[in-house]
Amino acid sequence: IGFSDTCNGNPVTFQAQHVLPGSNGTMETGRGYFIPGSPNATRTFSGEINNGSYTKAISKQVNPGNVNWANDDWNLVGNPYPSAIDADLFWQENAVNNSRVISAIYMWDDDGSSGASYAESDYASWNPMGAVMGPNSNILPNGHIASGQGFWVVANANSNIVFNNSMRSTSNNQFFSKPSKTFPRIWLNLANKNNFYNQILIAFPENGSNDYEELYDAPKLEANASLYFASKLDEKELMIHSRAPLSYMNRFDTVDLMFKTLEIGNHSIKVFDSENLSAIKVQLFDADFNRLHAILDTDYNFQVQQAGTYNNRFKLVFEHDEMGENAGGENPIGLPVNPTTGIDEMNKLNGFKVNSIADQIQIISLRDSKIARVQLYDLQGRIVNESNGNNAKQAFIDASNLSTGIYLVNVMDETNSSHTYKVHIP
Repeated sequence: IGFSDTCNGNPVTFQAQHVLPGSNGTMETGRGYFIPGSPNATRTFSGEINNGSYTKAISKQVNPGNVNWANDDWNLVGNPYPSAIDADLFWQENAVNNSRVISAIYMWDDDGSSGASYAESDYASWNPMGAVMGPNSNILPNGHIASGQGFWVVANANSNIVFNNSMRSTSNNQFFSKPSKTFPRIWLNLANKNNFYNQILIAFPENGSNDYEELYDAPKLEANASLYFASKLDEKELMIHSRAPLSYMNRFDTVDLMFKTLEIGNHSIKVFDSENLSAIKVQLFDADFNRLHAILDTDYNFQVQQAGTYNNRFKLVFEHDEMGENAGGENPIGLPVNPTTGIDEMNKLNGFKVNSIADQIQIISLRDSKIARVQLYDLQGRIVNESNGNNAKQAFIDASNLSTGIYLVNVMDETNSSHTYKVHIP
């Protein structure tokens, strides 16, 4: 295991009481250890093989150097067994069933510089949303924590994490392959001109929300100074970011992105992998050029003119499009889309207004677009009424026989662009 001399941007101080003198001493079961030096050096460990249940105290407290950090709840622990353990079972016991830890499991991904600078080292991470790989191994964690692997956890309380034999696995002794999930996920890499990269994961689990979820969202650790990439949720910067599932009732979502770089010149944002996105359109918005890019189709290359931090240049734009209808047209410009208002906010951008008036639904063109056809859907996706717009700037649909509730109005304009709106029939 390597180490960084900073954590979340704060200097780390190691004191004598936290070091095994002369590289010899008794290692505490379940504790993680920094082992500096060449990764190819031979080290000898001796003692009895661990078996059974073990606990390891974790705490919310200041670091060994007594620096008052804002995020000082990190605890370095380790797999005590001569076999891998299943991260899902570790998480179920220590995060889900018992609120001892939150966020994710973090593993150091060393650059092999033998402690000289760790200039390109960073963290890989895992939680139930999936995993994010570090920049050196090029292998995605798969949920098996190897024998002897140390890892960071975030304490939710002063408590004792539990290791037991039921967590042990014989299927894989490497923490590093990607198990499939049923919900949509996308991994993005930010790379500089030297092909050094940083990775994030955005996921849409069935029970996700757009609030910060302690068991699903993982803060980004600032371990590498040369390149840093994260999604943003309010003031938090995340490497694993869960969102509410997209549907016709929650059709649009945007995720703010930020990055830091010490390099000028060529950079790129690219999709490393994706799952279950057949019904979701994903675009990258570049605010510097007011431009949307189909990031699932091709990488996005751009120039950085000055080293520094960029908080407001990029957004990911997600659009649920299960029926093949491009709500908002090819270019829903006017970003950012307000995620709390969703479709209603997009109405202003598309140039149509939809009103429920008495027993009718009124559609009005606010710009020069003309209404070619209007279809009304219930929330099961069934057409319940439709009308020919005759390329006029106003159209109506009869709603006299419809039950009270939420419906979706699909407006086709004269260019065959489709725009979808939410309407409530009282």
